[in-house]
Amino acid sequence: MAARLYANDNQDKFPGNFLQLTNELATPKVLVCPADKARKERSAGQPVDWDPQNISYEFLAPGLEEGAANPERVLFRCPIHGHEGLADGSVRRGDLRTRAR
Repeated sequence: MAARLYANDNQDKFPGNFLQLTNELATPKVLVCPADKARKERSAGQPVDWDPQNISYEFLAPGLEEGAANPERVLFRCPIHGHEGLADGSVRRGDLRTRAR
């Protein structure tokens, strides 16, 4: 949903990277998958910051124009679980073991 809010404020273009979402997200913690042990350990005992090294998710369509995007276009994916964030702002549950990319 943050990517759609960003596009509304930026000539209908989705962000080019996760760091451009800083004004749309309340906390960078939502960019760390709870199952991503490497990133959780790196930030243990200190607040997670907006460093790209702290982001678990893959950004698959940076800078895409919102109007040209199919609503089911995958923008983001969790490489651990396969969950996908779609261009329409919804999230689709995934399982990389049972679903083809």
